Amino acid sequence: MIENIPQVTYMDITSWPKDMHLGYVKNIVRRIDEEWDAEVPAPAKLQGEITPLKAAVSKEDQDYEQSRKSDQTALIQQADDERDALLNQALTVIDAMAKVSAIPASQQAALALQRAVEVYKPSAKLDLRTESTQVEQWLQAISQSVELTQAASTLGITQILSDLGQKNELVITLMDQRAAERAGQSTIQLSEDRKETDRRLRNFIRMLDALATVDDDETRFSVIIGKMNEDQAEWKQRYEDYRRSAKRVSVKSMVVGNHLYSTSRDWTWARLIEDGKALLAIDDEQADRIVSTDKKALKAGGLYLALNGVKVKPGDYVDTEMEYELLAFDDQEGGTSDGEVTPE
Repeated sequence: MIENIPQVTYMDITSWPKDMHLGYVKNIVRRIDEEWDAEVPAPAKLQGEITPLKAAVSKEDQDYEQSRKSDQTALIQQADDERDALLNQALTVIDAMAKVSAIPASQQAALALQRAVEVYKPSAKLDLRTESTQVEQWLQAISQSVELTQAASTLGITQILSDLGQKNELVITLMDQRAAERAGQSTIQLSEDRKETDRRLRNFIRMLDALATVDDDETRFSVIIGKMNEDQAEWKQRYEDYRRSAKRVSVKSMVVGNHLYSTSRDWTWARLIEDGKALLAIDDEQADRIVSTDKKALKAGGLYLALNGVKVKPGDYVDTEMEYELLAFDDQEGGTSDGEVTPE
């Protein structure tokens, strides 16, 4: 037995974001392929761990790509940009004509529409969901009012408003599709894939370390072990940099003290962090129950994270384009909520 042989310490990557997790394990496979091939095969015992590891990484890669294909984010962004352009065009015409007294009929029409704008406050600066709601309500108010419909015609923006309504509906539809798809099988399957990859990676590292420890040739595994340890240090630093720069997601409770709770992109609820004096934690006896050190929260009987009234369980991934509402329920079974959860 060779003493002081380098070892690879397994690094826990279960909480890493999807792309980083996949990138790291694919790098491990690359190192394996650099070390062994058909002409210089890996030892039989190690090959027995390499084969299922490669299969697990390949499966995770395939389902990761599938989950990305089902993501409507790019389409939503494009539709939102087009909607913003139409909205800004309509508002610019209204504001400009409201200031022109030389054409009384046009000015009166613009002022009438401007009053409706002040009520519903449609703006391209709002978050996606709020903008969708405000635009929808504003356009509905115009369509239901003879005066406002005529005012839009007088200003020549009837077609612009029609196009705006269609684009607004498209944004809403795409956001609903994205929410459904992200809650669908592809995301669930990817989560299972990651667990299998992690298990296979642990087995591979254990076998590699074991063989390196008992092998008579102290150099047989030194190269790949050295590279894997260097890679671990590099990827660990990437993850630490990511954590420091990760976009924070607000989880706001209107029920218990109106505190803000935060977590980072792609973190699991089990890794919720402290934000200010209020701390969220997982109930040890009830895995799907979120509790808090906040006294008002405790009096409310504990907290559940909910998305549109549906409990979000520990282990579920955070969608950073959504704002999660923290809800208090009277009983431990939870319930539904009328609270609206809006994209950021």
